[in-house]
Amino acid sequence: MWYQGDEDEELCSIIENIEKKEIQQIKDKIEKKQQQQQDQLSLSSSSLINNTLNNNNNNNDNKMSSNNNNNEPPRTISTSNDFEISNRSDQILSPSPSFISSSQDVVFNIEQLPSPPESTKTNLNSLSFKDVTSDTTTASNDNPLKQSTISIVSNQNNNNNSNNNNANASTTNQPALQINFEIPTEIPKTAKAIEEGKQVFVNFLKAHTCYDVIPISGKVVVLDTKLAVKSAFYALEENGIKSAPLWNSEQHDFTGMITVSDFIDILLYYYRKPRSNNIFQDMGMHRIETFWREISVERPSSLISTEPETNLYDAASLLLCYKIHRLPVVDRKDTNSILHILTHSRILAFMMKSLPQLPEKLLSVPLGSLGIGTFATVVTVMTHTPLVEVLELLSAKKISAVPIIDSETSKIVDVYSKSDVTLMSKQGVLSPSDLNLPVHQVLSTFTKLWQRPEQIYTCTRYDKLGDVIEKCIKKRVHRLVCIDSSKKVEGIISLSDILNYLLNDVKHIC
Repeated sequence: MWYQGDEDEELCSIIENIEKKEIQQIKDKIEKKQQQQQDQLSLSSSSLINNTLNNNNNNNDNKMSSNNNNNEPPRTISTSNDFEISNRSDQILSPSPSFISSSQDVVFNIEQLPSPPESTKTNLNSLSFKDVTSDTTTASNDNPLKQSTISIVSNQNNNNNSNNNNANASTTNQPALQINFEIPTEIPKTAKAIEEGKQVFVNFLKAHTCYDVIPISGKVVVLDTKLAVKSAFYALEENGIKSAPLWNSEQHDFTGMITVSDFIDILLYYYRKPRSNNIFQDMGMHRIETFWREISVERPSSLISTEPETNLYDAASLLLCYKIHRLPVVDRKDTNSILHILTHSRILAFMMKSLPQLPEKLLSVPLGSLGIGTFATVVTVMTHTPLVEVLELLSAKKISAVPIIDSETSKIVDVYSKSDVTLMSKQGVLSPSDLNLPVHQVLSTFTKLWQRPEQIYTCTRYDKLGDVIEKCIKKRVHRLVCIDSSKKVEGIISLSDILNYLLNDVKHIC
């Protein structure tokens, strides 16, 4: 969220610090609990092995001692509950069933099975673990835990035991120390939930066509290629759009799109090769169809479009593969007219609104855990950077916006986007020297004269994916600037990044 006042800024910083501390405390508690469970399981297993060895190795000694003390009176052990436990000297004590609780989720129930014969001698190297039972029928519905049993079996490989196998098989079973324990079977699997959520979006887009997102009523502005470049520039600004299809009246077909990116290249061309002191006057001397021959700019040879019957997954893939923000939906079969201009925002809004059940587990994951966006190579400029350098960055890097940083505080103060280029048409006169003014000064002038809309929309690494998508759709912006608690830029999250992530990275089909 973006805060304006100093008090709100301080409050924002305090809240975010508290959230970070709470998240770290939760992580520490989880790690501590897991470590305690592992330590207790290790200690209990070690203790059981030692008890088994001691009981088996001392079995003969206990019997000899009991034969020598047959005349001794019984011993009585008092308990805290006023019960008495009597034990005669001629009886061999065996460990009673014990109950060890390591946590609320994992329960161990240890039972000592019948003692081994006197001739049996346990060797530590002969111990093995065996899964003797697996019973899931006793699990409670309220606490879905899986019950398992593991026995510690003493395997004798010496000659004496091998000779007596047949005799012992009919009278006694092999001694085993049985451990009954319960483990949770429903362990949260975030990675699996994320992949399942992404597949929900993919399946939804494949099941719907471009027809489904076309509004009942709307308009599409189409420009003729014989139109003057200056008039096309004004047409975009007056209609509040960033691009328009181009119609060639001689070919009777659409030949491409003209966008604000094209106007950036036009401004840079006239800045480097001025013919007068007014760039707009120079732009009026050329038509769209002839101007592209004079500037060396890479442009598609034909119109990149789709048809109404195309499913939305393929349409979104075209947007991502060609790295374009607008895709015309053309009715080639009947009227050869453009029905709609498809965008990333339109597709995401349709998914969020029309899905019967949204994958909440995926949408509730913080951005920092998903790896969405650009963080390593974020392009920024300073408040004193000349406007012409900003335009050159947008053109060379093929990006749609650049954050503006205060040189003193290193905090973000504004964002220059391609949509700001069309505001220059309101000046009437634009000299090449105007492009040398500091970018922040130019934007401040636009805000005062023409009520330039707010461009700073931010998020943090801790914001949920669903909240970020909703914010972009409501604010009608293509990207959010990811900042930290001190309003310093960390990265950029765009709708292209989000859509590409949800579609399982479509680069492999481009």
